[in-house]
Amino acid sequence: MNKVFLGFIVFALILGFAYLVIYMLWGWIRKMIKHFTQ
Repeated sequence: MNKVFLGFIVFALILGFAYLVIYMLWGWIRKMIKHFTQ
């Protein structure tokens, strides 16, 4: 495997992980806002 392909795989993994974390955080923040605005 060449370095460009390996770097692309690592980049895609990091991007996917970051997206998952942000998605979970956003859902949690929305839940907290909904809880406090009632």
